[in-house]
Amino acid sequence: MENQIQAGVILYVEDEASDLLLMQIAFRRLGLASRLQTAKNGQEAVDYLSATGDNAGSGQPPVPALVLLDINMPILSGFEVLAWVREQPRFSTLPIIMFSSSDRPADRQKAANLGANDYISKPSSGADFVGVIKDLYERWPTLGGPLPTGQP
Repeated sequence: MENQIQAGVILYVEDEASDLLLMQIAFRRLGLASRLQTAKNGQEAVDYLSATGDNAGSGQPPVPALVLLDINMPILSGFEVLAWVREQPRFSTLPIIMFSSSDRPADRQKAANLGANDYISKPSSGADFVGVIKDLYERWPTLGGPLPTGQP
């Protein structure tokens, strides 16, 4: 039996410690710290997602409602992770959003060709990470709808 998708949980795959910290701070500011799961490289992301499949035991990570995936990472790139996810039937509808500092048209096209649902350029300031999260929760129904009013 497959695990149920955990509403609102985002798996953020990022190798840059500063970007990871900015995202963690943004989630805390919005009162959503428990909804952020992280992986520090592509292989960690595959390992995380593999443990959420059909044979996952108790204490395993929740199936994310959405994956936010950097492109340039060690071990496995974001493109390699995206290709792996799209080969897994149990993740055929899992939204994958590329989240990269690259704004190259070739990267955007490759992400689309591999099955990414969207491509977001990383903000230039830490404060803008909050806006990215708010936008994700408004645009993606798997996250449980817009944030409650009164959130910063």
